[in-house]
Amino acid sequence: MHIRIILPIHNPAFFKDAELSLPANLAREGVKIDVVQLDSGPEFIMSRYEEAISVPGILQRIIEAEKEGADAVIVNCMGDPGVAAARELVRIPVIGPAQTAMHVASTLGFKFAILSVDKALGSLFEELAKVYSLEHRLKSIVSVELPVGELVCNLDMAADEIYEHALQIVQNHQVDTIIMGCTGMFGCREKVRQKLLKAGYDVQVIDPLPLAVDYACMLLKADLTHSSLAYHLYKIK
Repeated sequence: MHIRIILPIHNPAFFKDAELSLPANLAREGVKIDVVQLDSGPEFIMSRYEEAISVPGILQRIIEAEKEGADAVIVNCMGDPGVAAARELVRIPVIGPAQTAMHVASTLGFKFAILSVDKALGSLFEELAKVYSLEHRLKSIVSVELPVGELVCNLDMAADEIYEHALQIVQNHQVDTIIMGCTGMFGCREKVRQKLLKAGYDVQVIDPLPLAVDYACMLLKADLTHSSLAYHLYKIK
């Protein structure tokens, strides 16, 4: 299997690190993982505007991925930018981490919360939950107020911050599942989960990026992709 991860940003320094670390840390037996970024676009995505300007580059990269033999594509952002549009352009699975995480969370329990990196993104997650028909399961959105650049540079510190907010959510909102609301939180899950268990809370914690990889593998093994009746193939002239 060949899975391509698309960073929906243009950030050479961040990409260089991701190009080395993501394939190694997301390794699955029999799966090739590679990473690409955009030729131009936002440095990070922290707003609807930055999402919007990233979409043309995302679509270009997804079309390229199919032509170059990728079996599935993951858009590495919890806003799922361009995912629905891309499904009209290719027949390989196009995975959005937020959609995958929310639906899996809804099978693991009855109430989930999202830990965002910025309070300004709260309404975006509310919109996505409505689009995915899961707004009745989303009980809380809490921001840890950690800029993405700072987050990925100090994951140990980030994991501690994420845990403190996760603990407050569990105590105040009685949720049974927590979704880490940024793919830049990749690598924090185990520490957060173990600290919650130690505090007496057997709460499931979802790390969206590795879950998206496993979901892509599952679709490929099952010979499944998005329906052409739902996402009609659009032929670019």
